[in-house]
Amino acid sequence: MDYHKEAAEIIAVLADSCSEAQLIGSMSISTYDTAWVSMVSKPDGAELRWLFPESFQIVLDSQSLDGGWDGPGSETDTILNSLAALLALCRHHTAPAHTNGNNPPDLLSRISKAVVGFEIISPSIINSLRSFGICLYEPPVLLSLQAQKLRGFDWNLLYGSRQLALLHSLEAFDGLIDFDRLSHHMRNGSFLGSPSSTAAYLMNSSVWSIEAEQYLHTVFQKGTGQSSGKFPSAFPSANFELSWVGTMIYRKRRLLIETIYRLFPHFSVLD
Repeated sequence: MDYHKEAAEIIAVLADSCSEAQLIGSMSISTYDTAWVSMVSKPDGAELRWLFPESFQIVLDSQSLDGGWDGPGSETDTILNSLAALLALCRHHTAPAHTNGNNPPDLLSRISKAVVGFEIISPSIINSLRSFGICLYEPPVLLSLQAQKLRGFDWNLLYGSRQLALLHSLEAFDGLIDFDRLSHHMRNGSFLGSPSSTAAYLMNSSVWSIEAEQYLHTVFQKGTGQSSGKFPSAFPSANFELSWVGTMIYRKRRLLIETIYRLFPHFSVLD
């Protein structure tokens, strides 16, 4: 088949998916987002149950021998992944009733192993960890950077009509903002297409959002994890898919088709 014809067909598949309002996305799996989603519990009568137990199993399975959770990129990724995963372990340990007491028997030892060696941490997550009796060192420079970022910020802007980039990371403001005043920013069940931010909203809002729950179920099924419990860092990502494919066509030429087939195996039309 002619290269240009193959490229055109791939673009057409993606364009049709976007025009038909199908949710597509191929963002890499994120331990950070998976950990946050694993902490969402839903009211079930008089009790609570974990909404995505598969995601917590992924967190358990991906813990490394040294107790942490490696990241695909920088050391910052590893730190944030490990902090979010550690928080997930703590919340599951203190709420065994959510799983009828079926937590793994070594959960406490996993927590102890994960705490060892932390030097640099995220101020927002460390505050949550304190409630579980885990006190980690906070480098003054990190606290200074946080204060500098938030100094003079008018929180009312977050509650207004304008959508700020901060909505993509609502988990960073646990205990600092009123999540009930953010529902108007939800689009198709999510906050700027962020699984972790949407999970944080469900965890902190006083009213359960069926729309947000459905978004997470959609990502669970249609995201890169394909119902395994693994969540990507963003979904959907149609604009990214189209721009990335277009760039690949421009730069890679003949290598494009093989790469696209590998990255989009769930598109049956490409088989």
